[in-house]
Amino acid sequence: MKDVLYQLEYNGDKSVTPSDRDLGEMDKDTLVRQVSKERRRVFKALVGSAAEDIADTDKLATEHLAYIMDTPVDSGKEYIIYYRITPNPKTNRSTLVVHKIEDLAKSEEEFVITDEVKASLDKFGTKTFDELIEQAKGIVNANFNTKLITVIDLTFHSVLSFNFWRNKLIKGTINSIVVTDTGFGKSITSQALLAYYKQGGRASLTGSAATPQGLIGGSKPIGNSGTFQTTAGLIPRMHKKLVFLEELAKNKSDIMKELTDIRTSGKAEIARVSGKMTLPANTRLGFFSNPKANKDGGNKTVDAYPNGIEIIQDLLGAREDIGRFDLIATLGQRESIEIDLS
Repeated sequence: MKDVLYQLEYNGDKSVTPSDRDLGEMDKDTLVRQVSKERRRVFKALVGSAAEDIADTDKLATEHLAYIMDTPVDSGKEYIIYYRITPNPKTNRSTLVVHKIEDLAKSEEEFVITDEVKASLDKFGTKTFDELIEQAKGIVNANFNTKLITVIDLTFHSVLSFNFWRNKLIKGTINSIVVTDTGFGKSITSQALLAYYKQGGRASLTGSAATPQGLIGGSKPIGNSGTFQTTAGLIPRMHKKLVFLEELAKNKSDIMKELTDIRTSGKAEIARVSGKMTLPANTRLGFFSNPKANKDGGNKTVDAYPNGIEIIQDLLGAREDIGRFDLIATLGQRESIEIDLS
């Protein structure tokens, strides 16, 4: 295995062959002969866990350098890999040597709704919308605000795309935002449903992990080698799934501007040393936030605003950023009351 890594990592004038390293001058002996029994293709890739959670302010996604035997892979897709860990002879970093790989998306792409499939789904029966929300409350194990759970659960269950007029395929994934006061249950609800559905990730927009590189992707240097490795961010890694982005009001950068293209097109364009790389990113996005803080840094409550529109305008500012949301909820602590205007 070390021989493979030596041949892949070293090149040019400093190339080291197995015979140079192990046999020394013995390769010049007439009694020594090397025989190459087979040729195998080896693909170099950077891999990471599909289920990422970077809610902690300084936690970055874990990535590993991998050499994959025989099977090419596509950026942004999910696979099950079987591997051995071995030290890289050039950097001494732990490196994965993958000897078997399975495409997770294959079964999904080949799935077809047949009469047998429909019959197997009948056992779940039919439920009203209110019954589904009560079921979600059971998953969360808390009787939080019904509208809060409705918005989060609808974001989870939005379709990827659908045929509209004249069979035009329309993007169906929902971009939602929920603005409430602290302690309303946003994080607890999202974490519980993520753990139950196992179809997404989350990130806090207050830490170093919530950068354009961490969310969308970018290039970063590999050690002191002078080479760069292009990596996919959390959103394209969650293609066809969901990402919750928390603490929007505390984000110090203009993250909404950075996410404009990916929210509109469903694709992530990643700049790299040699041109751009485009990855699919048809990802459901759910934003959570408290109202924007006062100028002196003090907390401002939802009930301090005359209406929800002003809360959103104060938080997001630009009309185009507001217009890209499909579902907006501003929820206060006050109970709804009826006012008699007669």
